[in-house]
Amino acid sequence: RRVNALKYTMIPKLQRSIKWISLVLEERAREEFYRKKLIKRKKEEAYA
Repeated sequence: RRVNALKYTMIPKLQRSIKWISLVLEERAREEFYRKKLIKRKKEEAYA
């Protein structure tokens, strides 16, 4: 019974959590990249 609970309930929940966390981290990385690019562009415009 416990093996079934782990196999069919806990492990899938943990896998979904891991996938969700990965997606959130990827999205944050994209936002950070965009933010840095925007700041760099504004600095270049200010010095030009």
